[in-house]
Amino acid sequence: MQISYSSRKQISSLLLYLLVAVVLIIIAFPVYWLISTSIKPGGEVTQSPPRLHPLLYFLGKLQVCSWYGWCDQVLRQ
Repeated sequence: MQISYSSRKQISSLLLYLLVAVVLIIIAFPVYWLISTSIKPGGEVTQSPPRLHPLLYFLGKLQVCSWYGWCDQVLRQ
């Protein structure tokens, strides 16, 4: 039983899209983890097992930095 050219092309395209999706998830997950950890309260950051998303969003840890003062408050802590 032979597979036609169009079927092989569709299968190879599907495998390529699956590979691209997996690579994007692998690349995007650390960025998601960084952002979600930055808005978690302190006790939730060190919790074991870790949660994928924060229960409470705590934006107090995030500080706006100007170009001239470049995070002086963060660096002094």
